[in-house]
Amino acid sequence: MARLIRIISVLPGFRRAGMEHPHRAEYPVGFFSEQQLQQLRAEPKLSVYEVDGPDAEGAEPGAGAGGTKPKRGKPEA
Repeated sequence: MARLIRIISVLPGFRRAGMEHPHRAEYPVGFFSEQQLQQLRAEPKLSVYEVDGPDAEGAEPGAGAGGTKPKRGKPEA
């Protein structure tokens, strides 16, 4: 089993660490920099967990129970 970073947002669409977060998403360990992880863990609107998950090889990062892949980069105008 691969280790995953699970992020749960109380406010879907909330932005932190340069990306938009759905209600729930999972990412492979190493997807975020240490600085980004610090920002995410310090944010009260987000819960960040490191969990065991199925082998995520070939899976799209950010895909998870939340349904949609989060957006990275600047918000659209």
